[in-house]
Amino acid sequence: MINDSVDDVYAVMYKRYTDYLSDKQYIFQMTKCCGYGEWVTIFKKQTMDDLYNQVSFALGGQMPTKLFVVNTRVDNNLPIKIELPRSDTCIQDFIRNHSDFFTPIYKVPHKVVYTLHYELYGCHCIENMCSPCNSSIMSTCHHT
Repeated sequence: MINDSVDDVYAVMYKRYTDYLSDKQYIFQMTKCCGYGEWVTIFKKQTMDDLYNQVSFALGGQMPTKLFVVNTRVDNNLPIKIELPRSDTCIQDFIRNHSDFFTPIYKVPHKVVYTLHYELYGCHCIENMCSPCNSSIMSTCHHT
């Protein structure tokens, strides 16, 4: 049947896409302070400005005021966060230069996915954000 061949082509194309996704793109799990998250992908050669725009598309057109990452693997277990600048810096270069802040969430054999926190206007806990709002880690966060 025609549908069987179309389904077969779809299955092959989908597998190829997912198998090679992380070769050319980063996967970020965008996380709100309440703990909600969803994935967004972006090509490794795109810019930090492009990442802000991609997150905006995923949020239905709402432009995030800030994107940031958190390093919880530092001395004294005090997490440190850095804001991702809006710039023409290549995302791949930024991640290489700040590799301590980009740790895969999921273990092998899963694809590499990094956590990306975002701030929208009106979020009540973002200034102290290092983990979801109900976490005790909030009071010990150091911002850079």
